Amino acid sequence: MTTIDMATSPTQASRTLRTITLIVLVLALFVTGYLAYTKATNTQVACLEGANISCDSVSSSIYANFPRGANGIPVAYLGFLTWLVIGALVLLENRVGILRDYGVVFLLGITVFGFLFHSYLTYTSIVFVGALCPWCIGAHVLMTILLIVQGIRAYRQFAAR
Repeated sequence: MTTIDMATSPTQASRTLRTITLIVLVLALFVTGYLAYTKATNTQVACLEGANISCDSVSSSIYANFPRGANGIPVAYLGFLTWLVIGALVLLENRVGILRDYGVVFLLGITVFGFLFHSYLTYTSIVFVGALCPWCIGAHVLMTILLIVQGIRAYRQFAAR
């Protein structure tokens, strides 16, 4: 096998996608962990306030809980928990039998749901709250990147069968 063949081998491409997944995971745990921390400690989110940029408006709106309202679970907690589950799946996918076979599908399903939920939250923050939170947008971007990576991983896994 030549150097060029080794650089583009399926194993190398799979490792690269897994590495990208782990990098996105660490960044997302930082972002969502910070948002969950501010919610748990009832502190203000560090944010550059601007015309339509207001982290506190977004994080204190009724849409910041699921289901909506004061009795719901803060979406910051749900986001952090989602990334913890993604992390567990990624770290265990080569060690647990069912995850070896279906881990990529599970990850794709979670990221599709996460992307759609982030899209809903972004829509509600623009339309109903009238403000955006850069931390929340960052979490949405990270979920979008993960969706693309997991889509590629799933395609490659099932195209090889």
